[in-house]
Amino acid sequence: MDAIINNIFLTFSAMYGKLWENSRDDATWSVTVGIWSKILEKYPEKVLIDSALNCWRFHIVFPPTLPQFLEIVKKYNTDFISLKITNKNSICDGNKEIALSAINNCKKIINENL
Repeated sequence: MDAIINNIFLTFSAMYGKLWENSRDDATWSVTVGIWSKILEKYPEKVLIDSALNCWRFHIVFPPTLPQFLEIVKKYNTDFISLKITNKNSICDGNKEIALSAINNCKKIINENL
């Protein structure tokens, strides 16, 4: 997970330049990476990377703090879960069993991510 967080931080560096780099404190860097890793570990890598690549849409001038980034991740995670379910059960054709199965899958995924 630390490698993913480091990639996210490299993305921030590319997007925000000196604003991001000047906020970096080498003395506490490993602690910072560890905290971000621990808090974000339950999310899929694709969601984290997509969130990092799109955070500029929500934070134009300054890079996001961890709580702000977590809100972006939650949004992208919801979209990611919806996409997985849609692709898995893409056509219900009015079939009640398939629809109920999709709803139950949604509930299960939501409960796992709370």
